[in-house]
Amino acid sequence: MKSSATTADAKGRKGATASTKADSGATPAMRQYLDQKARVGDAILLFRMGDLYETFYEDAKTIAKVLGLTLTARDRNSASPIPLAGVPYHAVDRYVARLVAAGYKVAISEQMEDPKTAKGVVQRDVVRIITPGTLTDESLLEKKKDNLLAAICLESGDWTDGAVGLAVVELSSGRFFAQTLDATELADELARLQPAEVLISEDADQTASPIVARVVTANPIAVSKLAPHVFDPHFAKKALCEHFRVTNVSGFGFDRFDASLRAAAAVLEYLKQTQRAALTHIATITPRVLSDMVLLDQFTLHSLEVEYTIRDRSRDGSLLGAMDMTVGAMGARLLREWLCSPPRSIDAILARQGAIASLKAAPQVRRTVRDLLADSSDIQRILARLALGRASPRDLVGLGGTLGACEMIAEALRPIASDEGDAKLRLSEAAASLSTLLTGVARELSGHHDLAN
Repeated sequence: MKSSATTADAKGRKGATASTKADSGATPAMRQYLDQKARVGDAILLFRMGDLYETFYEDAKTIAKVLGLTLTARDRNSASPIPLAGVPYHAVDRYVARLVAAGYKVAISEQMEDPKTAKGVVQRDVVRIITPGTLTDESLLEKKKDNLLAAICLESGDWTDGAVGLAVVELSSGRFFAQTLDATELADELARLQPAEVLISEDADQTASPIVARVVTANPIAVSKLAPHVFDPHFAKKALCEHFRVTNVSGFGFDRFDASLRAAAAVLEYLKQTQRAALTHIATITPRVLSDMVLLDQFTLHSLEVEYTIRDRSRDGSLLGAMDMTVGAMGARLLREWLCSPPRSIDAILARQGAIASLKAAPQVRRTVRDLLADSSDIQRILARLALGRASPRDLVGLGGTLGACEMIAEALRPIASDEGDAKLRLSEAAASLSTLLTGVARELSGHHDLAN
């Protein structure tokens, strides 16, 4: 992926734009392709035809170059042969991962009916657009790193010294938060969060690009532009209230409807455009309060090698690499968040130290909990795939097993829970109250372990 916002966006538009000038002699399937290509914009369109996902025109040239495929041609004996390249359907995830890692958006067009029973041209439709910030598939995600999608919106003043709204979602878990901050703080906040993709308005002042570029120069972040009306206050209020099924968003902890919520509405609109699925797992939005954490700026994170080394941007050799003894992906992601945004509150620090001390003093409990966590699945991301209708049989088996393990973890922690206010005891009580549900899930999945193989 390119390291500057402008070059990444230009590369995506240039490389993924196919010829949409429909030839009067085009076959019905090619007319179908051209119509869908016009609808997905700068995304590379993978068009399902039998056992292959095929691409044409500039898209074919792009994937042939990026993926090292052979570029052929459709109607090669005609006066105007059409460039063609394809990938087998059973290996599409691997190729999509490489395209997204290179900074491209990928649209998937599936056959919506059985070709054997179809009358005329097989009906196809775009079921999803995959972008760097909207990944949910296990094969596309980094296990130990959050995959965040962010949007920024100007509140007042200008992009150099005004107020800016920032909203961030992790589609793979449903976590959604928003905040308002000074424009001078934006680059450092993006460096702490490291979103995979940032959304801005098409008519954003040109001074916005250098601010974002400060971050993407050092981090692989894609930039996508949305129509200005998506950030409009009236559009944003309606979009948020409809999504959360509320009359206003004050109940989520926001004092007023500011630019951070306009950015949040842009995030939801982008997800609607790309996912073509219900977003029910994004059930709430929370204010992110910078005063609750120690703010490490971009220079500090880089100089202290908190997450990556200076020399080769490697996790090995960094502070995070040295400290990460976690046994699961969810714990690794949480540790990264703790190191990049440490708490400021004395109570929060002492509570964390107390939990560590309790576990250190009880080695058998610690070993039991680590063993249970090591065998657990990444339920944050499984639940998101379930909500989006993309869960696999393996996901369902993993979910059932991990929910059962939660109760065992809570039971293992009981001996070191000191009082009623202890977080570990609350975990135990919460898990106990879910006992009936967990038993039911395990019973439903007990006969289906073969599906996970």
